Amino acid sequence: MLVREQAHGDRLQHESMPAHQNGRRLQIDVYSDGADLQEMLAARATGLIRGFTTNPTLMRKAGVTDYEAFARRVLAEINDLPISFEVFADDFAAMEQQALRIASWGDNVFVKIPITNTAAASS
Repeated sequence: MLVREQAHGDRLQHESMPAHQNGRRLQIDVYSDGADLQEMLAARATGLIRGFTTNPTLMRKAGVTDYEAFARRVLAEINDLPISFEVFADDFAAMEQQALRIASWGDNVFVKIPITNTAAASS
């Protein structure tokens, strides 16, 4: 099912639509991308979200100043769905160390490593 959301005042109305391609039903999992814990909890409450993903840029835009503290608050509230966090180091050895540390925060944690660093070197 695909879901179309329409704003109605302070709430969203969800309308399910069958998802098909070439006569075959598609199976789609929807992940919410953001860095606001209250929005993440609201998205989970809809029952439509199958996991979460965030990154340092979204966290910075949301006013997060302590990456690990934010991640641990999220994980304390959401431990039943997968959550992807991204490393923020720029050198590859540090990326690996961060990835291992971040992955240790919970069984539902997945770690994203960018394809390139800020110097455009490929990981």
